[in-house]
Amino acid sequence: MNAGVPLGIVLALTFAGGWYLAPRELLDNEAHRSGFLQTDRRRTLAATVESIRAMNRLAVYSYKGTVNVEVERTKWFVLSGRQQLVIPGVLIYWLDLTKLSYDFDGRLVTVHLPDLELADVAFQPEEAVTLNEGLLTFSQGQVEELLRQNYAQARRAFVKQAQQQGFTTAAKRQAQENVRAIITKTGFAVSFE
Repeated sequence: MNAGVPLGIVLALTFAGGWYLAPRELLDNEAHRSGFLQTDRRRTLAATVESIRAMNRLAVYSYKGTVNVEVERTKWFVLSGRQQLVIPGVLIYWLDLTKLSYDFDGRLVTVHLPDLELADVAFQPEEAVTLNEGLLTFSQGQVEELLRQNYAQARRAFVKQAQQQGFTTAAKRQAQENVRAIITKTGFAVSFE
C-alpha cells in the first residue's frame, strides 16, 4: 500500500507539470461544420494566417551581385596608398510575417503585406579581387585599414544596388506569389493591397 502512494504522487506531479507547461493557445481555429454540408471558412482562414505568422520571417528574394569600390589615403602629403576592391555578395529580402494583416469579405481574402526588409550583405571574400598601389600599401596595418574602409563602402554600394526599383519590384512580386500559394491551398481567392 505504501509503494502505491509515491507512485500516485509522481503521477500527480507529472500531470500538474504537463498542464503547467502546455501551450495556452486556443485550438478552436480548425474548420467546423456549422450546418448540413457547411464549413466555417473564417476560422479556417484565421488558422491559415496564424500558421503563416508563426513562420516569423520568409526569405522571398535573393540578389547576387558584384561591387567595385576604391579608397585612397594620403599621409604627410608624401605617402599615399590606393586600394581597389571587387567583391561579390548576396543580399536576401525578408518579409516579416508577424506584421501580416488581412480582410475577408466571405469570398475574397485581401492581404496587406508589410514592407520588405533587407538582410545584411553576405560578402564572398574568397572570390574578391584586391589591388593595392602606393607606398602606404607596404605596411600590413595600412592595407588592413584600407580594406576595412573598402568593405564599409562596398556594403553601402551593395545595399544601394539592391534598393533599385527593378529588384524591389521583383522581390515584392515574389513575396505576393509566396503568400498567395500558401493561402490558395486552403481554397480562398487572394488579392493584395
